[in-house]
Amino acid sequence: MLKNHYLHILLLVFLSLFCNCFPQTIYGVSGLIKTPTTEVSANGKFDLGLSYFYDNKNSNRVTPNFTTQYAVWINIGVIPRVEIGLRFATTEEIIKTQKRIGGFRSFNIKGKIINENEYLPSFALGIQDALGKVKTFNSFYGIVSKKIPIPFNMFFLLNLGYGTDWFDFNDRQNSNYRFQGVFGGIELIANEFINLMIEYDADFFNYGLEIHYKNIFFLKAFLINGSHLGSTLNFSFYL
Repeated sequence: MLKNHYLHILLLVFLSLFCNCFPQTIYGVSGLIKTPTTEVSANGKFDLGLSYFYDNKNSNRVTPNFTTQYAVWINIGVIPRVEIGLRFATTEEIIKTQKRIGGFRSFNIKGKIINENEYLPSFALGIQDALGKVKTFNSFYGIVSKKIPIPFNMFFLLNLGYGTDWFDFNDRQNSNYRFQGVFGGIELIANEFINLMIEYDADFFNYGLEIHYKNIFFLKAFLINGSHLGSTLNFSFYL
């Protein structure tokens, strides 16, 4: 099992050597590991990404049910301060039992309402998994982000948000929401090559490492709940 994890990571590293990347979450929005930040894709920018990870199938922190998942997504900066995304994800369980690549489709949208200044943080609102009957990853959230400079030309990016199920229009039939309650994270922008991050996704603590070089490649490796290894890769270009 562990050997397969490393093979997937090595494959993503190889692919990343040929792309111009921009950081995204495993859900295909601009952010840390699972949680979003106030950042949005630039107007006219098109991001294509893929990820391999373990996620909690039922969003229950008491009796979690982690399963291997694979996802691909596109994310587009449609107008200034607004990004939209489409994502398709499947699980190892679906592939093995149903002998097909079926899974979950989701639509995401996020808009930056206020830009950061010297004193105040930026602010954004977003809806994750907004359409369809089964909203496995649904959340309506607000989030603030602030950069804090520290010595040696480094800085922290602080993020704090709150999520609800307000945009589930199916009478709360789905219990597998994401970001229900307080979530957030801290990212250390160490240099032009490496960023470190820790986040709380309203259920678990996750830890990650970003590797990039002048936007030539970008790779994110992380641990979900401190123990489940995963990785994310995406590349970007302007339409």
